[in-house]
Amino acid sequence: MSAPSTIVAQACCPVLPCLFVRANLILQQQGAHDAAHILLSHWSFIRRMFVFLFAKNRTMLGELTDQQMDELLKKQVTGRLGCHADGLTYVVPVNYTYDGKHIYAHSAEGMKVNLMRKNPEVCFEVDNIENIFKWESVILWGRFEEIEGVDEQQRVMQGIIHRLMPLAEKPDSHPSHGITANDSDIGTRIDLVIYRIVITKRTGRFERD
Repeated sequence: MSAPSTIVAQACCPVLPCLFVRANLILQQQGAHDAAHILLSHWSFIRRMFVFLFAKNRTMLGELTDQQMDELLKKQVTGRLGCHADGLTYVVPVNYTYDGKHIYAHSAEGMKVNLMRKNPEVCFEVDNIENIFKWESVILWGRFEEIEGVDEQQRVMQGIIHRLMPLAEKPDSHPSHGITANDSDIGTRIDLVIYRIVITKRTGRFERD
């Protein structure tokens, strides 16, 4: 329901008791037929008001606090990265780690890396969806930065390994499984691009029963 519709509905809700009082008076004075007629003539309005009141009592929409956004970003390991350059917009899921200020991830050379090098301003989304009426989501904006130093690359990869590998279900799984099936390809056939997103803005929303 849109904001104007909600305001109208809130203003009209007191009318419902008046309708039922009037119907009751007609029932006593004129009989059930006329009382039913007055209710049926306003049935569309009554139904909309009951739907509005029921939804209002069941559903709550709101904004996540900074602490709740941090908790969601630290709890999840997969987000959706959005980038744009040369008239092309590209959204792709990536595994990541979060340190409170940055998103860290890695990739092979490809479309998203090429786009981020051309335009480092990116968007990143993380969510936890239990069902369509119970979910929470964080969207953040930031700047892509490629990590060049070997020591920092190793530190970031260690963080990614420690975060992802406890979730592995197969003994031969590796942290770059989304890039290549064979761990031995990394550093031989495939060079990794390790990067961070420096967060500049973020927002979080939720819906709950």
